[in-house]
Amino acid sequence: MTNNPYESPKNKTDLPQPPSDWLASTLRLVALLGLLGLLLLMVMPRWPLGSARESARRVSCINNLHNIALALHSYESVYRSLPPAYTIDAAGNPLHSWRTLILPYLDQKRLYDQIDLSKPWDDPTNRAANETSLKIYQCSSAGLDKGQTTYLAVVAPGGCFQPTKPTPLAAITDSHDLTFMVIEVAENHAVHWMSPNDASQDFVLNWADEEYPHAGGAMAVSVSGSILHVPLKTPGDILSALISINGSDDGLARKY
Repeated sequence: MTNNPYESPKNKTDLPQPPSDWLASTLRLVALLGLLGLLLLMVMPRWPLGSARESARRVSCINNLHNIALALHSYESVYRSLPPAYTIDAAGNPLHSWRTLILPYLDQKRLYDQIDLSKPWDDPTNRAANETSLKIYQCSSAGLDKGQTTYLAVVAPGGCFQPTKPTPLAAITDSHDLTFMVIEVAENHAVHWMSPNDASQDFVLNWADEEYPHAGGAMAVSVSGSILHVPLKTPGDILSALISINGSDDGLARKY
């Protein structure tokens, strides 16, 4: 046999040979692994399959909201403000949602370039985009029709989004961790992702006891990108403080 360690053996006798009890050792190892696996199954908590699936969907929803927040901040870094809730034409008619304006920052530049921003979102000119469904805008726990979304901006007089005006981050003097940007709503309030429709202040303050995709309430993403769970029974004064960008947040962190 050659002394060159990189040269293949010349015949089978040059190959390393297994020990004589190789089969018995292997069988013992398989039995040991099987026993360890059985013990592991005995001590693991028994989660229902449905709960595991819902947990995965909740994580997916959280990721959606977090990525939407990142896109909003990317938009802000370019334009020095958050986008308006929607754009308007010369006559003041609503045209396009903020969800359309941030498409380039959600890796959807090609789709964005297909949209005629001078025409309404539901104009035949924008049919191709209108018929496009985006997973980033859909909670996987919600049974939504194609193109629908339950992620709505909070459009309020003292909130992050104004109907036609951008909002500079410098104007948001309240805690960025405790100020709503986008919230999740129940399925019956879903809108098309391109449509200039969102959640008003009255809607949020009168949070209804509805069937939300996730048990116990809804999720929201704050200005900082933090994910907040909003119980359905959250008091109105706390919701008002969470909506406001420059109100009084005294004690909110302790209450929420």
